Amino acid sequence: MRFDKMTQGAQELFRDAQDLLTRYRHNQLDAEHIAMVLVSKEGVGREILQTMGINLEGLSKDLDILLSEKPTVVGQIAGQIYITPRLDAIVQAAQMEAERLHDEYIGTDHLLLAMSRSTDAQIRRVLGRHQITPEAIYNSLREVRGEQRLTEPNSEERYQILKKYSTNLTEMAKRNELDPVIGRDLEIRRMEQILSRRRKNNPVLIGEPGVGKTAVVEGLAQRMVADDVAEMLKGKEIVSLDIASMVAGSKFRGEFEDRLKAVIKEIEAHAGEIILFVDELHTLVGAGAAEGAIDASNMLKDPLSRGKFQMIGATTLDEYREHIEKDSAFERRFQKIHVGEPTIEETVAILKGLRDRLQEHHGIAISDGAMTSAARLSERYLAERFLPDKAIDLIDEAASRMRVNGTGDTVTEAEIAGLVSQWTGIPAERMLEEERSRLTNMENALHARVIDQDEGVRVVAEAVRHSRAGLSDPRRPIGTFLFLGPTGVGKTELAKALASFLFGSDGSLLRIDMSEYMERHAVARLIGSPPGYIGYEEGGQLTEAVRRRPYQVILLDEIEKAHPQVMNLLLQLLDEGRLTDGHGRTVDFRHTILIMTSNIGSEHFQSDDSQEAILTRVNGELKETLRPEFLNRIDETIIFHPLSEAAIEQIVDLKVADLNDRLADQDIRIVLSAEAKRVLSKEGYDPHYGARPLARALKRMVENPLARAIVSGEIAEGDGVVVDAAAMSDVLLIRKQSAL
Repeated sequence: MRFDKMTQGAQELFRDAQDLLTRYRHNQLDAEHIAMVLVSKEGVGREILQTMGINLEGLSKDLDILLSEKPTVVGQIAGQIYITPRLDAIVQAAQMEAERLHDEYIGTDHLLLAMSRSTDAQIRRVLGRHQITPEAIYNSLREVRGEQRLTEPNSEERYQILKKYSTNLTEMAKRNELDPVIGRDLEIRRMEQILSRRRKNNPVLIGEPGVGKTAVVEGLAQRMVADDVAEMLKGKEIVSLDIASMVAGSKFRGEFEDRLKAVIKEIEAHAGEIILFVDELHTLVGAGAAEGAIDASNMLKDPLSRGKFQMIGATTLDEYREHIEKDSAFERRFQKIHVGEPTIEETVAILKGLRDRLQEHHGIAISDGAMTSAARLSERYLAERFLPDKAIDLIDEAASRMRVNGTGDTVTEAEIAGLVSQWTGIPAERMLEEERSRLTNMENALHARVIDQDEGVRVVAEAVRHSRAGLSDPRRPIGTFLFLGPTGVGKTELAKALASFLFGSDGSLLRIDMSEYMERHAVARLIGSPPGYIGYEEGGQLTEAVRRRPYQVILLDEIEKAHPQVMNLLLQLLDEGRLTDGHGRTVDFRHTILIMTSNIGSEHFQSDDSQEAILTRVNGELKETLRPEFLNRIDETIIFHPLSEAAIEQIVDLKVADLNDRLADQDIRIVLSAEAKRVLSKEGYDPHYGARPLARALKRMVENPLARAIVSGEIAEGDGVVVDAAAMSDVLLIRKQSAL
């Protein structure tokens, strides 16, 4: 038996059949083993049986019974495998079948034919029971193989190669398996015009991901089925090629090229009746290329230029520029069709066209309001993606979530808004009564942490309410503020309090210390290094943080210390609510609150002049330091005034409450007497430095003595601590209170 005269498929059949010997405890390879593998393994033999309509499962069971009845070997199976005379005779007969069909190699189809003609009653009886006759095999073989001959060991791979590596979109359209395509009439008509040309009749659809490039091709397939196309395109088919499947499994050099050549040959053999569609066209450039091999794009250039081989491509703008434009010879064989993003109204129409399919899949109704809401909210809040894909995803997942959770039977605007909030963290849903109450009393919540500074608290609260009421400009950030004033008066604390109010913790504040951006080159760290520089892949500290979490409070501390180039960078952010990072991506800042703090003119607050005179000098210095176009884009410039002694006393309460929170794990609680509070306020008050001296005084006079007492065991878990002041003295006394 000469295995070198068999196709690769037939050789694999024999190799796999040897595994059955171990399974059935046999030591001789027989015809039933080959038949069993032929039925179960993907290949031409199995494909012929499927074309004949054979019940493969029933045939496999009958063969299993035959194999189980054969004598078994007890103990270890010998390494030497013998082929029975029956099988040898079938292989000889298969050789004769190959010669009769003018083939140079024995294939799995020849083995199947030889088995059906076999003089062995047992195997012929099993095949005959399933109506597997030589005549039926010949008829099926003609359908599978066509006019092709086995002239090479891998020739079997080329049988119906389009069927193996592609999907017929026209057949899918006939079976109503494609989603309806709404609109895109101009793009489809333009594609018809290009496909009807004599030369260079290959359109390429170029557009952002998710705008519906593939849908345009599916729309053309549907029109072909409905005969609503140009006369030249009637009766033609669109076949979508799967490049990944063609490359996968091509173990040897030249194998991928053989497959692609077979595809081209099969399409050309159909005399222009098949149009090839390649999604992600850029994958052809370099596909299959290896040392000494040519890639797919080079193999396609000649067939495409002749006009007998037609192809539709689809790719994104970036991939087209990066891969296809570099190969001008390949590029000029295509005619570009730009597929733009649909408008909100067009997206709503697309969603309505898909509604029946989505409702049927999920078993849930979808309201008109939900579709309008999906289009509008996805446009506003999912800025990095494109319509209609992002709107379809919203509707699809909202229906899926409702079905999984069992929370209703109709998708409404509320479900869409809730899903947007879940995806982005942006509160897009309508306000509940609880949130209405919180927003109405927002000033009180902020004043619980920020003492005095009524104007700053009011302006920030108004900006948040303005946004949640839906009145803010959708093209700009929620609010942009510049906080001025001396150090330690609550500028940074207000930003932290706002982040805590909106998100539940101070950690939701994105704080960037602008003193780190004093050099010109440091500006790149905000938006990411340009290509070719270290740190390019990491992205910018500002842009990456906002890209990952688009709804947050941003604090640019001590803005006046930054390089002037930073101000130029911020102009676009303040005006348009967006920045372009080092990767060329547009980062959306429309759902952020931007707070900048500065100590410009803080020395003027130390003078004894009137409040009005101080404000005039501060504003004058501000205009000298920051450029007019920068100041003009800020919503509000708020001046924080120095803290009074009364305010310091209130801050003492806040600091002690914070200390008690830190001691809660040890079940220790501190109580300050009125006299102790007076002493701390006196020690911690400095009009030049704000509340920061208070923190130092508290640490020196309370925390340090308390730490010594805890370490020494004088104060233990569960103890109460009273802090008092000695009479006529500024010395604080710390004593244990055994029961609280």
